[in-house]
Amino acid sequence: MPEFFQRLEATPAFLLSLQRRLLKTLTDSLKGLELDGLVIRKEYPQVPPKVEYSLTEKGKSLIPMLTDLCTWGEEHRNKPSV
Repeated sequence: MPEFFQRLEATPAFLLSLQRRLLKTLTDSLKGLELDGLVIRKEYPQVPPKVEYSLTEKGKSLIPMLTDLCTWGEEHRNKPSV
């Protein structure tokens, strides 16, 4: 069994650590997207805290290019490399 799965099975602390790292990565990525003007962050003053993100017009302008990139990836996923 790979070490990752052994640790996952063996320790709840590993799960908590993984969850914290994933949350930090997501938070850092969203902050970067906000600084770049691609998303808007809306905070709601409530308990528990609630935050929503939405695309700006600049962010929405990326959708066609990202769609094309995804289509290209799907078309080339199973093609052998030359």
